[in-house]
Amino acid sequence: MSTGVQSDTIVATGGSATLTVSLRVDPSDLPQLAIFTFTPTTVPGGTNLSGTVGLSGAAPVGGINVQLASSDTVVQAPSSVTVPSNTNTENFTIPTSTVTIAHTVTLTATLGSNTLTQQVTVAPPVQITLSDSSVTGGTSVQGTIALATAPTAAINIDVTSSATGVASSPGLVNVPAGQTTATFTITTFSVTAAHTVTITANDVTVGTATASLTVNPPTVGQLQSVSVSPAQVTGGAEATGTVSLSGPAKAGGQIVTLKASNILAASVPSVVTVAPGSTTATFTIMTNAVASKQTVTITATAGSISETATLTVE
Repeated sequence: MSTGVQSDTIVATGGSATLTVSLRVDPSDLPQLAIFTFTPTTVPGGTNLSGTVGLSGAAPVGGINVQLASSDTVVQAPSSVTVPSNTNTENFTIPTSTVTIAHTVTLTATLGSNTLTQQVTVAPPVQITLSDSSVTGGTSVQGTIALATAPTAAINIDVTSSATGVASSPGLVNVPAGQTTATFTITTFSVTAAHTVTITANDVTVGTATASLTVNPPTVGQLQSVSVSPAQVTGGAEATGTVSLSGPAKAGGQIVTLKASNILAASVPSVVTVAPGSTTATFTIMTNAVASKQTVTITATAGSISETATLTVE
């Protein structure tokens, strides 16, 4: 039985071509990597992670080196950890860097052909998130404060708005003892142009975090469709057309121009107006007697957008 790790090279030759591959042979009694854990799995940047590697059996004389790797430099993993001889676990610490946003990092431990991974999160001391980053004025937004570690006593975090006439300032937000999150509500107000507001959470103990909120004026509806009902009529009968917008019409209303492809079979008014705040408007289509079936295309246009519908006149 081998007493150590053996490495061999296998060579294959065919004609003028030669291929090689390395083969690693571990002794049958070599312990395998069995444990790779961290506590806690979320830490504030700038503090240490506590890790443990464990083997399936006791390390031989001289110990065993377990290789470590980190997917992100905010977690500064050593290249290896040595499990001492006659033991099967080893604890170690890994320093982390301070961060302004949360980083999820994958840590890898390798021994021979066996690899284990763990994910840890390095978080800023305080974060602030909003349920929406862009809203129409008059809409409420929920905010959340998240702390990397729970306070032992309740703390009040001051949450302010850079433009209180656009988005309200929530004031002091209480994070209870033992909790890591707290929510608050921001009320926004009607605007005539888009405004970007900075929402800031600040506390002398945990630090400062910001989030941006864009408050927009009401959306002006764009032409979305035109429809005809019924879609088939006898010449001389009337049909009803409907234009629809993607949102409420602007102040003063939205004018939509109309056109029929065959005015001898069907005629439409030159325009129809969608009233302010409405999303639809109807118009009457007059038809004439025809000698044979006619398909008429009704075209509605508003700005650069045109939509069509068809009417069959028999």
